[in-house]
Amino acid sequence: MWRRIAMCGLAALAVVVHPAFGQERAGSSGVVASAELIHWKARSSALDYAAFVDPIWLSPGRIESLDFDWQTGVRGRLGYRFDSAWDVGWSFTYYDTEAAGSVDWLDEPDLALVATRSVLDITVDAVAATASLNYQVHDLEIGRNLCLRDDTDLRLFGGFRWAQIDQAAATQYEYSDFLGDTFAGELTSRSELEAYGIRIGAEGWWNLPRGFSLFGRAAGSVLAGRFKLAQQEIDDVEGTVVDFTGTIDQAVPVLETAAGAAWTYGNWQVAGGYELASWFNLAAGPDASHDLLLDGFFVRVSYAR
Repeated sequence: MWRRIAMCGLAALAVVVHPAFGQERAGSSGVVASAELIHWKARSSALDYAAFVDPIWLSPGRIESLDFDWQTGVRGRLGYRFDSAWDVGWSFTYYDTEAAGSVDWLDEPDLALVATRSVLDITVDAVAATASLNYQVHDLEIGRNLCLRDDTDLRLFGGFRWAQIDQAAATQYEYSDFLGDTFAGELTSRSELEAYGIRIGAEGWWNLPRGFSLFGRAAGSVLAGRFKLAQQEIDDVEGTVVDFTGTIDQAVPVLETAAGAAWTYGNWQVAGGYELASWFNLAAGPDASHDLLLDGFFVRVSYAR
């Protein structure tokens, strides 16, 4: 058994030190810059605002949730590539999106309508809600390009990430008493995240004839996040029923993947593909967290001098 383990270890060592593995791709030093359009959709489990329930058993019949619009953002990168196959760079991503929705009890007259985010135990006549998301991320990274084969490159990278993600939501509801008088209430919430930490990943390139290539990328981050939270609910009858502000510190893991194709001509390159990023453990309240998924398409133009 131990002999088998030793043989496997020697085989792995031979792969690591084999002169063809990790050989640098020859290239000159220079500035690398890129401009990118991203077209993403944000998805979250914290966007419900109303529900139709059984009027007797209060079991949910249909949940109403907001749906963020597809929106276009931007990303830019500026870096420097050394002739030793190392590179350094800084990138910035900006994305902003909104959502809105409303529902009336007449949509399901046999069921009762409730505002899911309200702390009041009442049925309502109508609910309207809005939400917004603002996403700004800076990445400072260092990478190294490895030539695995004549047509295959692998770039390993790591660095520092700083992120600011602001989320806001508002819900308005109306209800009537037995005399027919109409009352209203409003809920507002806000979560402002500022996080920083380490990001590492790898990007593989398969070079095809005529300047074409395919690529894939995967990265992971663990960030130290500080959330500034605010929640308030004001009702015409009950007055201020919730008024909370506070700060929460917690870890924010992030996973990212991307795949696409590129075409290179001289110093220029055009690339496009699909990408996905999942942000975990985003605080939405003093005892509540949710995940944020961003996915969509990107088109990038790069210049290497």
